[in-house]
Parts: sequence; structure tokens; C-alpha cells
Amino acid sequence: MLRNKKFLIVSILLLLVSISVTVVAKYIPSNKDTKLPPDEVTNVIFDPTEFQKLYENDNFIFYYRDSRDVFAITDRRTGYTWKTGIDRAFSTDTLDACDELSRKATDAEKLATCIPIEHEMVHEYLAIANSLISIEYYDATRAIKNSSSAALKDVTSTLVKVNNDETHYRLDVNFEKIKIGIKVHIYLNEKGISYEIRDEEVIGEGSNNLHAILITPFLGASGGVELIYNLEIDDYDYDNPVYKDLIPGYVLVPDGSGALIRFEDYNTSDSKPLSNYQGSVYGTDYSQVDKNINYQFRYVEFKEPTMPLFGIAHGNNQAAFIAYATSGAEHMNIISTPDEGRFMKYNFAYPKFKYNVEYYQIYNRAGSGYNTLLEERNHFDIDLSYEFLAGDGSTGLPANYVGMAKAYRNYLIEQELLKVVNYAYSNVPTRLDFLMSDVKKNLVGFENVIMTTIDDVENNLRELQSLGVKNINSGLYGYQKGGITLGKPNNISYSGEIATKSEMKEAIKNLSALGIDISLSQDFVKINEEQMKVTGNSIRHASSKYAQLNMFDAEAPVTSFYYARVEKSIDWLNDHLRDLKSLNANSVTIEGLTNTLLTDYTGKITSRAESIELIKDGLSDVSEKYAINASNPNMYTWEYVDRYLNAPVFNSQYIIQTDTVPFLQLVLNGTMELYAPYSNFSFYTQSDVLRMIDYNVYPSFVLTQQPSYLMMSTNSNHFYSTEYSQYKDLIIDIYTEVDHALKNVINHEWTNREVLANGVILNTYDNDIKIIINYTNDPYSYNGIQVEPLDFEIIGKE
Repeated sequence: MLRNKKFLIVSILLLLVSISVTVVAKYIPSNKDTKLPPDEVTNVIFDPTEFQKLYENDNFIFYYRDSRDVFAITDRRTGYTWKTGIDRAFSTDTLDACDELSRKATDAEKLATCIPIEHEMVHEYLAIANSLISIEYYDATRAIKNSSSAALKDVTSTLVKVNNDETHYRLDVNFEKIKIGIKVHIYLNEKGISYEIRDEEVIGEGSNNLHAILITPFLGASGGVELIYNLEIDDYDYDNPVYKDLIPGYVLVPDGSGALIRFEDYNTSDSKPLSNYQGSVYGTDYSQVDKNINYQFRYVEFKEPTMPLFGIAHGNNQAAFIAYATSGAEHMNIISTPDEGRFMKYNFAYPKFKYNVEYYQIYNRAGSGYNTLLEERNHFDIDLSYEFLAGDGSTGLPANYVGMAKAYRNYLIEQELLKVVNYAYSNVPTRLDFLMSDVKKNLVGFENVIMTTIDDVENNLRELQSLGVKNINSGLYGYQKGGITLGKPNNISYSGEIATKSEMKEAIKNLSALGIDISLSQDFVKINEEQMKVTGNSIRHASSKYAQLNMFDAEAPVTSFYYARVEKSIDWLNDHLRDLKSLNANSVTIEGLTNTLLTDYTGKITSRAESIELIKDGLSDVSEKYAINASNPNMYTWEYVDRYLNAPVFNSQYIIQTDTVPFLQLVLNGTMELYAPYSNFSFYTQSDVLRMIDYNVYPSFVLTQQPSYLMMSTNSNHFYSTEYSQYKDLIIDIYTEVDHALKNVINHEWTNREVLANGVILNTYDNDIKIIINYTNDPYSYNGIQVEPLDFEIIGKE
């Protein structure tokens, strides 16, 4: 009997283990994945009774409600209506109307008058939620305050037709109390709606106190809490606020490769609100931050948008829009806010354009100072286009993040900011960079730590090519005297221990004959006092002090860096290329210049917009002679870039970010080569290889001949695992697998990306090739084809 009991216990334990294994095996997506699409949204029939019809075309009918500054845009393709605000009355107006009802009013009359009101949303916030534009401004104490075009008092707004053109309107907004006037031009077109705010039409005595303009901050918002009139108590039921149903959908932000922020309840305490997403387009302007000295810690920094856009989707391939700036992008922030712990119980996203900022002005050597505003606000025009998408893509672009990416891609191609390239090769390329040297402190001065010689580079690349790695290109970092940290950007000073000029030229020639492209890499922006004089070379902060970056790294020999003036960077690039000309190199690797954008307060102010033009002019000249390799470059450089290095494949992992998507890769597909982050830094697992295939990016490694521990006392100590002998086999394995998949879609457009199940992706290309990627630990069957766990299958391959 005891034996039978033991057998029963063991059987139960085995059953429990079996059940637990089944549960563990189920693929649970994280915010690094793309999840299944949202549920369908119910299309609410729009009542235009309180609106004035302005214009209609084949795709849209445009309406306007003057009392609330709300545009309604009905998409004729689906019947779905978007509103630029939540279109709700001020609570006091509704309560007053309700109080004025006769005691003899019927229940129907009460419900018709005592309509639902927003819960815990004061006038200021409700006005913002309705507004076409809202502003943030500094008051007399330099505190940031808000107002909006739909404010209850102290603001007037008037919509006028411009030149009797039914597609061009202007909203004239006068913020009377703070003496700021803004004219907003509104253009109605076949793709949607566009806004223009001209710099000369931001006027008034208080205009220099303007911090930012927000455009239609609640377009596409989801959520909200309201109070319902209760006939039983003959009053609003303040004890039982009603949460509105969340619209199934998401916000798309260009964070890293792309992030979705789904409209969902995060179940957090209102006392601990979640952080919203804030992205500074083209990165932080360190000349306009609080202080001239900033600090870099040894942790992964948040990614910043390289594209001036965001989008919102409602439902499952039903309705969406992509909004992108065509002017003023250099001062644009992208904000996405969850509803938790805030007075506005909505999920909403919007663009914010900054005009003035507060900073610390130092007035003596001791560092004493005071906070003040820029003496002259930023001057720029805003042009912002909203392109609306409808349906599943059977006619037009699909109403999801894929359609958003393709819409922006189409715009860039139309404007000749991108160009589709037809590549001659039939196997995917790979990027194999080499770290040649860097410096460490010596008893006197610095000592070069040699990690790789040019002979090592040539031997290693020849070996890899003979073992099947094709279409190799390589960047050499730290090839000069002084290595990565102290190598001069304005002229090439060869290190004989690495390569003389003649040896470098010979190696480039030999490898070029094998089809291997070698480029020299140089940072033309970040400089230090051990490298050159800062005076005259570094940008100045708004405080007139040099903008400085201090690193917290006890091992690094150089911990203080500055940012070169853009004119100097371009001059140094040209000097560098003159030295490079005699090497007969085919490409150049440019660091810093393509992803750093700053205002310079040296003498006459050089604005970010002026810096962009200087950078574009410089790169235009370079691109006529060399292919350009650039790490994570900003959009305004894309027309000159041939190889996009270190393309992000994740986002910043904010808590509110629910999905990661290859939005960037979809935009750039077929216009340049895109390379994944270095695989030897925790991007080499089978899931990572599958992500390269899924995101259509090519493998890359950074290598040294010597073991990486030799760099522990250099500024390159973050390259913690680079030794070629350790990675040779992995390079071959990863290249072989990625090439097997992606060689089939070279020169073919990526047309769609679908989530078949959690962890299973289907990518479709215009040559009818489909690639199924299975990130899960279970096999997946698709139309009779089985995809093994952590594997992929190619469908349509001959």
C-alpha cells in the first residue's frame, strides 16, 4: 500500500513538472518583440451637426467646429473620422446648462442637456485637449505655464480662408494676456492635412518668452474618464467615474529601430505615474541645455530620433496617420504620454517645437551665476504634414506601422532625399571593422597600445574571404599616432608600428583587387585638449562657455571632451580627404559629423538649421568621390550615405514601449546598406541572427589581433571582446546563415511584415519571396510548411 502511495505521489509530481514545462515553453513576447496586431476598432458614426464643412476631395471631407477649435477629418475610403481634439464642452458650461433645467424637465431632457463631462480635467487641460495648437511659455518667475487656442479666456482664435482658396485656411491665435500672436496655416489635401507656422508670424512683446508650440496634441488620443448624470440621484455621479473604453491601437515613435506604445492600462498607482516618452529629434543640443558641462556615465544611453516623425494607428489595419516635419525638425521633440497618474486620463502623442530654453549663465571664475532665457529665441519655420492611411493595403498603404514607414519612404524618395540603389552583388555584404590602437597614460604623457597592424588586417580578411565570407568592407579605427582618442582629425599622422603610408596604400590596393573595401575612420566632432587647442575649435554654449562632456571612467586616460565647430569639422574632413586621396581608397568612414547637431554661440550664432546646411554641403562634396560609411546618421544626411553602420535593432526600452519594430529598416530598405550592431557585443545568439534576417540588416564585427584586455587602461576599454581568433568561426557561421536568407531579396522591395503568432514573423518582398522567422522554442506550421524552433524558412525560392 505504501508503495502504491509512493507511485501515486511520483506520478503527480511528474504530471506537475510536465504541466510546468508546457507553460514555460509557451512564447511570451516582451517589448523587444512585435506582438499581434490590435483588435478592431468600432467605427463611430460622425455627426457633423455642430461643424462647418470646409472642403472635400476624393479621399476626405474636412469640417471645423469654431467653438472648440476642432477639425474633423472623415476618411471617405473607410468612413472613419479623426478629430484634432477630444471635442468636449467645458464642464462648467455643461453644469450651468444642467442647473438651468426646470424641475419639471423630463428624464430625456435631462440626459440631453446633462451630457457626460470630463472627470478631474480642469479648464486649462480641457482646452489643451480640444486645441489645434497649445503653447508653453515662461512667466515672470521663469516657471513654464500652458495656454491653448481653445482656452476659455484671455485667448482669441479666428479661422479665415486665405486668398479665397478652399484648401488653404489660417487660424489666427492671439494670446492676449501674455502678448503672443501666432498664425497657423492649414492646408487640406489628398493625403490629409498640413500645418505651417512661419517664423515671422510668431509675434508680440511676449514672443521671446515662448518655450514651445504643440500641434494638435490630442489627435488620435485614447482613453479618458467621464462623469455620467444619474437620474436616480438627479445629479452627476461623482463617486463612480466611468473609464472610457481604450481604443485598440498604438503610437509609433522613431526610437531606435522603432517602438510601439500601445493604448493599454499599465495598472500602475496614480501616485507613481509612468514616465512619458520624450525624444529630441537629431539628438540633444548641448549648447542649449541647462549647463555647459554635461556628464556621460557608463550605462546604455537613451536613443534619440534620427527622423522627425511619429504616428498613431487605430484598430487592426483600419485607420492610421503618419506625421512628419519638413521644416523645423531640428527643434522638434516627440512626446507620448500614458494616462496613469496624470490629470489628463488619456494616452496621447504630439510634436513639440522649442523656441526658447532656460540655462545657467556663469559670470565669474568661481562658477557663480544665475538662470536666464536665451537672449534671442530660436528662429525657424514649422511645416508638419499628416498623412492618413486606411485599410489593409489592398488599395493604398496599410493603416499600420508598415504603411507609415512606406509613406515616409515615398516622401523621401519623391524629395530626392533617398534613392533606390540597384546592387551588382548577389551575396550580402558584411562589415568587419578593426581597432588598430588607442592610448594609455604613461609616466610621461601617453603610450600607444597597438592592437592590430595593417598586415593583420590584410591576412585576416584574406582568410575570411577564402572561407566564404563575401563582399567585405572594413573600417580602420585608431590607425594614427595617438590612436582613437588622440589621432588628429585635420591631418593623417601614420604610426609606423601599425602601417606606414606606403604600407597602408599597398594593403588597400591588394584588398581592393579582391573586392574588399577598406576605409579609414575618424571622428570629426568630439575633440579633447590633449589632441588640440580647444580655443577657436570648440563650440560655445549659450552661456559663452565651451560645451563640455565629462566621462565617469576611472580607467580612461582622457575624460573631458568638447564638440568641434561645424565649420572646423568640415575643414578637417576636407584636409583628411586630401591626405586620403593618394591612398586610392574608395570609401571613408565618418564619425560624429553625421549624427551630432549643435548650435554654436561662437561670435555670430550658427543655428542648428545652418549647421545642417553646412554638413550637407560638406557631405555632398565627399559623396562625389567616395562612398560614405556613417554610424546611426540623422535623416538630413541620408541622401549622401552609402552604408548605415550600427543600425539599431532595439528601442530604449521605456516601460510604456510595448513593441519593437523595424520601422527605420522599412524606411531605408533598398536605399543603402544597413549593418547590425557589432555581433561580438552580446548580439550573436540564434535569436539575434534571426533578428538580422527579420530586420534585413547585415552582420558586423569589430576586431583586434591582440586580446582586448590590453585596452583596459584606454578610452577604448568598452570594446571588451574583440580578438579575431575567438570570433573567426562565429563570423563565418553568422554570415553564412544571414546570407542564405537575405541574398534572395537583394534589390527587392520589402512590401509587408506580419505577426502570424507571438514570436513568428512573416516578411514579404516584391519578388514573391516570403521569409518566416520563428523566434519561439516550438515548431510553427504555415500553409503546410513547418518552421523549426529558432529558425527560418524561405518560401517562393526557386
